[in-house]
Parts: sequence; C-alpha cells; structure tokens
Amino acid sequence: MGQELKINTADKYLSPVVHVFVSKAAAHRLLKGKTITLKIKTVTFEVHTRAQTIAQHTNDAHRINVIARRLLQTEIDNSSPKPLELRLMG
Repeated sequence: MGQELKINTADKYLSPVVHVFVSKAAAHRLLKGKTITLKIKTVTFEVHTRAQTIAQHTNDAHRINVIARRLLQTEIDNSSPKPLELRLMG
C-alpha cells in the first residue's frame, strides 16, 4: 500500500539519496545528461512534468538535486495555498 504526501516545501521530501542513485547509475554506465526532469502524480491522478535543460552534460548528484528541488518547489508554489498532495514522484 502506498502513502500519500501533503507537502509545503521541497527540502523535506526530495531525498538526496534519489539523486545519488541516479548519478551513480549514470556514472556506472558512463552517461551524462543535460535535462533534469521531475514527474509527479497528484492524489487526483493528475500528472505534472517539469524539466530544466542545463548548459553542460552532468551526472553530478548535487547539481541534479539542486535543480530537482527547484522544479518541485515550483509545483508546490503553483498549488498554493493548498499543500501539494502527491501519490508518486520520480
């Protein structure tokens, strides 16, 4: 059974562990990318996708984390004054 989240800030819920996993998997395969994409599904089953393209290719966990937090904060701000209620995030 899944857990639904109500969030007001990106800092608490966007785990750096996810980005470390992504960056290590990319580095292991000798891959780098220029577009960081955040995809979320709300409790009402709406799907929102945010992406940012950067100037240089990367697989750096910190850089991916900073950008993903910014993308998530945009979604949180857009749902205000209500909290953003999520089913899935990736």
